[in-house]
Amino acid sequence: VISLILVLTSMILPIQNQLFMNTDKPDVEVMYNYFANPVIQWRTFIGIVVQWVARFTTWVLLGAVWAQIRGDQYDYNLNTTVLFNYVMSDTKATQTTIKTVAFAALAITIFQLLASKGSPIPVPGSGDTVRGEREADGWEMYKDKILNEVFDDKFEESVKDEILDTEYVDFDLPSQNSNLEYDEESDEEVPYRVKRHSSYPQTFTEILIEALNQHLEPNGIGRNTFLSTVAAAARFIFWLACTLLLRF
Repeated sequence: VISLILVLTSMILPIQNQLFMNTDKPDVEVMYNYFANPVIQWRTFIGIVVQWVARFTTWVLLGAVWAQIRGDQYDYNLNTTVLFNYVMSDTKATQTTIKTVAFAALAITIFQLLASKGSPIPVPGSGDTVRGEREADGWEMYKDKILNEVFDDKFEESVKDEILDTEYVDFDLPSQNSNLEYDEESDEEVPYRVKRHSSYPQTFTEILIEALNQHLEPNGIGRNTFLSTVAAAARFIFWLACTLLLRF
């Protein structure tokens, strides 16, 4: 019991200051980048295929086990007429629509309720000290530091802000200004390692590897489990309401 209390305490202490203090607001740019990110797009495609194959395989295997249990009483006939009528039936289509809308509404409610109970914990980025500091403590605290280390006085403040105020800046910056490149967008010479670049992988192989990493590494497994849990909870709540409120 004591060990369980210690474990729970160790889990709660790091997040206690973030609970019930919802200062987080939706970031439109981050949301756009999420849907436009090719890694996210391919990660979703992979997830769709894996889930379909996994469900089909699971039901086939369970059907084989059930066939062994039932023996002669198991119906081996695949009635295509029944399946066709299921697809063509307006009643079935309406039932499925009601379920889909209800599941979605309940899942949205669960997500929003969870999000309203606190704010994200600032976590430094891995392998990127300055970017990690930016994410953890705020960009403004470190903008002046980077400006002083990288730029000299000939750059106007508006140019500096335009270059640095972006999610796609390489923060592995040099301490000297010896290497300059001409930037056609700003008509200024800027350090070559400060020029904007896409943070997305550039080749299909890199995109595919990153998408698989986001599914199969522990954080990805945890995310998929969480999403599946919310979906299952929404379906459970809907059918529990039907069980309690409706009578045959």
